[in-house]
Amino acid sequence: MRATHRLIVMLLSTTIAACSSVKVATDYDPDANLSSYETYSWLPRPVEPTGDVRADNPLIHARVRDAIDETLKAKGYARLLEGTPDFYIGYHLSLTTKLDASRMNNYYGYGARHRPGVGTSQTVIQEYEVGVLVLDIVDADLDRLVWRSTGRKVVPQTPPTPEESRQRILDAVTQILEPFPPQ
Repeated sequence: MRATHRLIVMLLSTTIAACSSVKVATDYDPDANLSSYETYSWLPRPVEPTGDVRADNPLIHARVRDAIDETLKAKGYARLLEGTPDFYIGYHLSLTTKLDASRMNNYYGYGARHRPGVGTSQTVIQEYEVGVLVLDIVDADLDRLVWRSTGRKVVPQTPPTPEESRQRILDAVTQILEPFPPQ
């Protein structure tokens, strides 16, 4: 019976984690005229390595850059390969291992005065990964950060196919860039 309860808890928490959307938090400089931007380029400095080979994967970086380019193009921004743009965009990636503990009571029957009968309690600990993608927009004329958005999502335990990875990254980038520019 305990094994069945444990399996149900693990399946539910995995299912909930897999279905969760990206949690987005955005901050920006209210004095910056972000609505006047029309062109962008990539921040001239490289992405700093995290030391985690999963996050420092060149294939993932290429997918992130492609997703950002695709999303900004869909929003009407033009990427400049030469000259000074209105803004630069850069990003940071990280993966963090988290632990989640939940307590489950297994009571059987009823005791006196309708209180739970005999039973046990069990603590279930689940380890999971959280992926974080931070997008930074730097005003090219001011040379300072004017907008930052962070997206967090539980990473599914089963490795995705390359196409699933591309789609997940595109979905995350689209959600993270949705509030840009602020209204």
